[in-house]
Amino acid sequence: MMHFLLELVLWLLLAFFIGAIIGCLIRRLMAGGEEDAKSGAGAGTAAAVAGGVAAATAGAEEKDEAERRKAEEEAARKKAEEEAARKKAEEEAVSDEAMKPWGLAGPIGGKADNLTRIKGIGSKINQLLNEMGIYHFSQIAAWTEKDIEEVDEKLQFKGRIVREKWVEQAKVLAEGGETEFSRRVDKGDVPTSHTHETPPPEKDGETS
Repeated sequence: MMHFLLELVLWLLLAFFIGAIIGCLIRRLMAGGEEDAKSGAGAGTAAAVAGGVAAATAGAEEKDEAERRKAEEEAARKKAEEEAARKKAEEEAVSDEAMKPWGLAGPIGGKADNLTRIKGIGSKINQLLNEMGIYHFSQIAAWTEKDIEEVDEKLQFKGRIVREKWVEQAKVLAEGGETEFSRRVDKGDVPTSHTHETPPPEKDGETS
C-alpha cells in the first residue's frame, strides 16, 4: 500500500512539473504574439503618419504651384493691358499731332502727303505749306474758319483756300478717296504737281 501511494505521489509531481513547463511555454508564445501585434500596430501607425505628412506636403506644393500660375497669369494680363494702353496713347498722340493745322516739326512717320493732289496747290505752294509744318491732308481737313483765315493771310491767298475748296478735297483724300483732279495728278497730267519751279499764273484754279 505504501509503495502504491509513493508511486502515485511521484506521478503527480511529474505531472505538475510537466504542466508547469507547458504553461511556461504557452505564456512565452502568447507574450511573443502580443509583442508582434504591438510592433505591427506601431509600424502601421508610423506608415499612416508618414502618408499623412506626404499628402500634406503634396497638397502644399499643389497650392504653391496654383498660386504661382495665378501670379504669372495676373502679371501677363497687367503687362498686356499696359502695352495696349501704351499703344493707344501713342496712336492718340499721333492722331492729335496729325490734326494740328500747322507747326509739325516733320511729316508723321517721315512721309508727307502729296498736297499737290489738292486742286489749287502746286509744287511751290506745297513747299510753302511744308515750311509752315503742314504735310498731311488730315491737317488741312481739320482746318477751322479761323485756321483758314490765318493761312490765307500768311500766304496772301486772298480767299483762294475757300474758293478752291481745299478743305473739302483734303477730307476726301485724307480718308483714302480720290477726286477727279487727284487722279490726273497721279497720272502725271498736271505739270505743277511734280516740279519745284515757279508755276505759271493761276488758270481755272488748277495751278498755283
